[in-house]
Amino acid sequence: NTAGIEPEDVAKRLMDYGFHAPTMSWPVPGTLMIEPTESESK
Repeated sequence: NTAGIEPEDVAKRLMDYGFHAPTMSWPVPGTLMIEPTESESK
């Protein structure tokens, strides 16, 4: 990683802005798992 930014850094920054941190390093090490939100038709 040339920038020195790890998945944990991104997760912590998201929490700084009030977002729930995504799942980290599962199932692939060193990644963040982003899940779309659920929606219902009106």
